[in-house]
Amino acid sequence: MNLKLKVHEELLDESLEDARRYTGADATTSELLYMMGHDHSFAAEEEADLVAALQHAEGRKGDRVIFSALTDYMEAFRREAEKTDLQVLHGEMRHTLKEGLWTTLMGRILSCRLYLKQENARVNAKVLTGAEPLAAAAWAWGAEYPAQFLDIAWRKLLMNQAHDAIGGCSVDKVHFEMQARWSEVDTIADEICRRSMRDVAARVDGSAIDPADLQLTVFNTVPFARGGVAQFSIDLPAAQPGEEFVLEEVDGTSVPLQVVSREAYDPTMEGGFDLNMPFAVERFDVRAQVRPLAGLGYRALRIRRGASISPAATNADILRDPHTLENEHVRMVVNDNGTLRMESKADGRVMDNLGWFEDTAEFGDPWNRKTPENDAPFTSREAVARVEPLHHGALEAALKVTLQFDIPAGKTDDGQRTKETIALPVALVVTLKKDSPLAEVTVHLNNQAKNHRLRIMFPSDLPKATRSYAEGQFDVLERDIALPDATGFKEPPYPTHPMWNFCGTSDGTHGLAVLNDGLTEYEVVDDAPRTVAVTLMRTFGTFVFGRPTPGSQCLGEHTYRFALLPHTGGWAQGEVVRHTREFITPLQAIESAPTRGDRPAEFTFLAVGSQELAFSAVKQGDNGKGLVVRVWNPLDEPCNFEVAIGTGAEKGRLMSLEEKPDERVSIENGVATVTAGPKKIVTLCLA
Repeated sequence: MNLKLKVHEELLDESLEDARRYTGADATTSELLYMMGHDHSFAAEEEADLVAALQHAEGRKGDRVIFSALTDYMEAFRREAEKTDLQVLHGEMRHTLKEGLWTTLMGRILSCRLYLKQENARVNAKVLTGAEPLAAAAWAWGAEYPAQFLDIAWRKLLMNQAHDAIGGCSVDKVHFEMQARWSEVDTIADEICRRSMRDVAARVDGSAIDPADLQLTVFNTVPFARGGVAQFSIDLPAAQPGEEFVLEEVDGTSVPLQVVSREAYDPTMEGGFDLNMPFAVERFDVRAQVRPLAGLGYRALRIRRGASISPAATNADILRDPHTLENEHVRMVVNDNGTLRMESKADGRVMDNLGWFEDTAEFGDPWNRKTPENDAPFTSREAVARVEPLHHGALEAALKVTLQFDIPAGKTDDGQRTKETIALPVALVVTLKKDSPLAEVTVHLNNQAKNHRLRIMFPSDLPKATRSYAEGQFDVLERDIALPDATGFKEPPYPTHPMWNFCGTSDGTHGLAVLNDGLTEYEVVDDAPRTVAVTLMRTFGTFVFGRPTPGSQCLGEHTYRFALLPHTGGWAQGEVVRHTREFITPLQAIESAPTRGDRPAEFTFLAVGSQELAFSAVKQGDNGKGLVVRVWNPLDEPCNFEVAIGTGAEKGRLMSLEEKPDERVSIENGVATVTAGPKKIVTLCLA
């Protein structure tokens, strides 16, 4: 049917008055904006008839109603705003609705379909801290930059950022399509990483490595110095039964190594012009203590076959007893109920009962949290856990903790949680690495319950703490723990807040940071131990636009990855930004036969000299010219830093985020000196 919308002229005056009343109270100028269409609709051609009718009637009211582009509206607004004493607001631009019509925050979408947020963070990181920097390094040495493939990847990533899409607020089909896009980007990023590492490693002079041995080229993909214990897979082709190997620098210096497991494996060689050729290898899962790499760059190592790995001294084993892990920085003990007791050796502080689970009702929808009256939480604090070592040695040890606790199976027709319960099985893997202050925790669970919110709780034992902190977009944000008086608010303030990669709290002397790689909602509870609560899932059964959304119940297997970082002082003194960067950005490596290029066995393309800065990007410039590095300063004071340039670039220029050129930066002896202002983003182009 071809229906045409009709203008009801008898309602024009009333409608125009409603429009003024709804928008005028929040407006600072006389220029009022009314959009044609909104996020779920499109402009109707009959709106031209409506505007014509309003123009005909406008003389009685003194209004002028016109069609315009957004740019025209902004120009008119600015002309009037320049003559107006506008109110200046400071702080985070995220506040709830006190009164009036515009506009609700709807902060609960942070916890809606968290599996989407996790995948978004994982795939974004693979592009930003893997594919782009490695492609830039390969391009600096003559390889073709995969601009078209990266453009495809970014377009698909951006398609998934629409607010109801990444918010998890749409119908299931929308979110199925999002996962398909991420899968495509994941494949593109993996292949760019592999080919870029291959292109760099092929140019390395590996003549110091015996032809019978193998070469492992290790990459640091961010422009900051880092090393430490890294995980690699090493394949020995045609391995003899029980054959071992050692890892060395090309000068023969031993690289500490720990073999976690080995298995027979049949990888496939794809030549492109013939059938795929499988060949047998022995695959080793290893941990290697890598000497720090100065920045974006690589180091070639020798895999010397046939040599035996020297066993570590018993007293160096990080596993101290069946429930205890200990390294140079922390001591971790698994309690009988599966929670963790953590001792920081830097200051002797002990935090206990870390990592218990809280489950409460959720009868809301994507935008709103609703619970029945007197809802009581179900917790894992009375659980009985089983603890067993997964692997152990001088470089890394891990304990597996399994437990389960019962939670209501769902929701009754009369709006209560069911008396029927269902088991929630949980497995935690707790890992400590040599010389690392991080206690890493991976959580696996199988959710078969409906209509509930599940959080993991980390009591910080900092009763004097008054503020939380969390990474945001190009900033580290601090927020009051206590909620303000919200009497009469249309939308009360939320105790939960957004985060990106880490959150925590500090009393100024001590602090606890909780690092993660994809969860987006946290709360520092206003209780005595100042518990850091991280939302794992908020599930509900509802309808969106009249259609059921069973996917919003988040049934099935879920995995979450955390790291606990006790620190002294605030987040800046505790170097939380640096530790988070290293936690979410592993060293990468590619294995090959000894290569016969002319490049050195170790090289740094780009090195930023300040660990206080946060990483954003290393890439080819959008115009195909110059290497772009972007960092941001989370501090309240300026940060002066040097950028050591190994690419031979002789010209430097600061750029806007849109890569529009700004002031020039001098380069002397391969080093550029730059200042990042307080809370500022710095984009530097080197050519």
